[in-house]
Amino acid sequence: MGVGTLARSLTVGLTMFLIALVLAGLYRRFVEEKELTGRFGAEYEEYRKKTPFLLPKW
Repeated sequence: MGVGTLARSLTVGLTMFLIALVLAGLYRRFVEEKELTGRFGAEYEEYRKKTPFLLPKW
């Protein structure tokens, strides 16, 4: 959102925010999950099966 403020554009700010959100999700999915699987093994895999990726279950 800071980039949008500097550019004085809401569109740029929202676009940059969405890009950051996607990149953070990809990092979590491909880097952090691999590390956690290596560290905790089957226990983490069981946790992943029970817990949704982004949105909670209602």
